[in-house]
Amino acid sequence: MSYYSTSAVVALVFAGGSGERMGNGGILPKQFIEVEGVPILVHTLRRFQESSGVDMIYVVLPQAWVEHGLNLVTQYQIDKVVRIVPGGRTALESIFNGLTQIMEDGVAEDSLVMIHDGVRPIINHQLIETSVTTAMNQGNAISCIPAFETVALKRESGDLVETVVDRHRAYVLQAPQTFRLGAVYNINVRAQLDGKMGDFVDQANMQAHYGQELHLVEGLRGNVKITIPDDVRYFTYLVRSGEYQNIVAVPTIMKQAA
Repeated sequence: MSYYSTSAVVALVFAGGSGERMGNGGILPKQFIEVEGVPILVHTLRRFQESSGVDMIYVVLPQAWVEHGLNLVTQYQIDKVVRIVPGGRTALESIFNGLTQIMEDGVAEDSLVMIHDGVRPIINHQLIETSVTTAMNQGNAISCIPAFETVALKRESGDLVETVVDRHRAYVLQAPQTFRLGAVYNINVRAQLDGKMGDFVDQANMQAHYGQELHLVEGLRGNVKITIPDDVRYFTYLVRSGEYQNIVAVPTIMKQAA
């Protein structure tokens, strides 16, 4: 089955975590925690739903939560969602499952895939647009922010500093991370065959290991990955205060164009 015979922009939103660091005993995965009555995952999906630059969305969830995810997509009318795919044991395995499904659905290999955490809802239209434009021109786009603090690497054992990184060259990588579909899928297959899938922290790390040149785009300092209770409190403040809508609002001109 083929959804697109020509290239498209696909958001691959992975949310396979159990939320153990939230301290709720894993009863409710963090992506389903509600902030002002709306699950965090839905806040995130809405950013891609509202972007005129995104054609379709694939979501990766734990197997036990796929049906719940389908219900949320229907309830909140996220109609760009094509599929909800069962995840793997790790984030990278979940992403690989999603990439595999996109390829099996016949999406053109020169399409762009924006790989994004389901618990990073603080992204805006400008970041999505810049990522798409850069990846179209350069082959990929990695959103990031400058390292505002001094970064040190510690020795493999103990708590001693091995080296201090030049802060002027240091960046914190975020999401989305955007790639050509065929290229990123092929490297994921290679990592799987090499038995290295567990060696990497994210797609940028994997792509760099296999020799890809990565292109940085300016992200948002507040684009946190919601991981601990303090992150939920921060996001709740943004939503309640109205600042969240100010950050993510789609410009009027883009609404008209859509």
